[in-house]
Amino acid sequence: MRASVTLLQYDHGLIRQMTDVLGDMSKHDTMAKHQKQVLRIADFLDQYVQKHHHAKEERCLFPVAEKLSSELAEMANGLKQDHRRFGSQIKRFKELAKRREAYTDGTLAHVSKGLVEQMSKHIRFEEDQFFPKIEDGMSVEMDADVVAAYEEFLKTRFDPDFFRMNEDLATKMQDEVLGPGYYLGIH
Repeated sequence: MRASVTLLQYDHGLIRQMTDVLGDMSKHDTMAKHQKQVLRIADFLDQYVQKHHHAKEERCLFPVAEKLSSELAEMANGLKQDHRRFGSQIKRFKELAKRREAYTDGTLAHVSKGLVEQMSKHIRFEEDQFFPKIEDGMSVEMDADVVAAYEEFLKTRFDPDFFRMNEDLATKMQDEVLGPGYYLGIH
């Protein structure tokens, strides 16, 4: 296991927590009941997913993948296209989350379902196909360079408490929407 990949998988865990909550709300038609949480998830998707996770992948890991093989370069290019689509979907989701009628006319739930489905598919592809190929080709030295690039990226762009705040937020959203103890498996 390479540390650079493990750190991205950790990000995926937080993203999954939030998409589980979003998926549950859209599936059970409880978004109107949880408007405050929907707005916080919208901000999380913009800040943590787009500005942090996807940017970190594109700036730090993908350039290394592109040098390892043409197959990985092609995969990275496809993942970048996914990131752009997510950017548009997240922007649309954030806009809808601010409109009261979107909670009752089905548009917010529809956009949410699509976003959750596509993000889940994207994460599975990265973890099942892309990351293993990177790990096969990446040396320990390359891995250390990517981790150092992550650290520099985080230090220059985010608050030192960024991870802790997002971990706490993910757990709080699960507790508020899915019930206390859900995250710990005692629900």
